[in-house]
Amino acid sequence: MKRFFETTENKLVKGLEYIVALSILMMAVLVIYQVLSRYILGAPSKYSEELATILMIWVGTFGAALGFYKGSHLGVDILTHVLNDTCKRLMQFITLVLVLVFAVVIWGYGGYLIVDETFASGNMLKTLPAVSRAFVYLPLPISGALVAFFTLRKLFNFFSKEETPEAPTTEETCEVKNG
Repeated sequence: MKRFFETTENKLVKGLEYIVALSILMMAVLVIYQVLSRYILGAPSKYSEELATILMIWVGTFGAALGFYKGSHLGVDILTHVLNDTCKRLMQFITLVLVLVFAVVIWGYGGYLIVDETFASGNMLKTLPAVSRAFVYLPLPISGALVAFFTLRKLFNFFSKEETPEAPTTEETCEVKNG
């Protein structure tokens, strides 16, 4: 099971890094093209602005999943600095469970619903009428699945550590450290 997680995780992260890097590169090229076509050629491109906006959404959404994997996302850890080790571990577990629920319900299921509804409505991009607007929302359920996978991996690691602490004694309840 551990080998499966590691192999799958490595492939997903590499793919995600390539998607984000390529999207940033394409976005930069499109913006430069938009500026050149508007100010030098005098005829602004009809599609480059919309594509750059879509790529920014993709970068933000896939970047959030990648940031969660790498632990580079924002977090409020002021409370954990004053808790004892047992409480820190409990807080880590609760946080991982809440992230998993959010990733599955909001990103995964909610993203699926909006993609499905947009496909069903036949709503197309303004400047590219052959492309469904659902393409804009497609990263939501994908990122939700990725964050859910990364969270399951972190939960697997959480429970498979050799230094798993024993249950707290009556003196080791979740209290703020003294000093």
